[in-house]
Amino acid sequence: MARRPTAPPKRRSPVSPPDGGDRAWRRGEGGLPSRRQVPFGLHQGVDYLLALFLGELALHTRSETQRDLLVLGGVLVVSLVKAVPLWAHRVVDVLVSAGLVALPVAVSRGRSPTSALLGVIVAVLLGRLVLSTRYAPSPPRRTLDADRIVRQGSRSLGRVAGRWARRRPG
Repeated sequence: MARRPTAPPKRRSPVSPPDGGDRAWRRGEGGLPSRRQVPFGLHQGVDYLLALFLGELALHTRSETQRDLLVLGGVLVVSLVKAVPLWAHRVVDVLVSAGLVALPVAVSRGRSPTSALLGVIVAVLLGRLVLSTRYAPSPPRRTLDADRIVRQGSRSLGRVAGRWARRRPG
């Protein structure tokens, strides 16, 4: 009797941990669940949205803090340039987050409580994003190989034809 080939292993998500630590936690084998990592590209998109929010917030604040919010938002946008190394991007994110927390203290008399609260919320979001981001370049994409595509297509057609022939009576 011929053995059937086993199914190939499932491909892992690029954000799942390689050791399967989160599955061990769900089964009750102890330890904490491993934290999911945010890809750097998604981190950059959120940085851009936070910078736009800071710019919008600056339009609705008093003139004493407009400049500071615009500078912090501009620094976030500049850190999105591809020439900035990943470690420097992380440092810039931490500095912007610290600046947003310190801004209400630095200009307390000219700052509205709502903008101070929104600035601190953005700082917390940015800090959480920094902690959960995987600061590693994405793996290079595989190029399309025409020969491989033809081989896989012909193999699939052969399997379909074989199944069809086995089902046919007689």
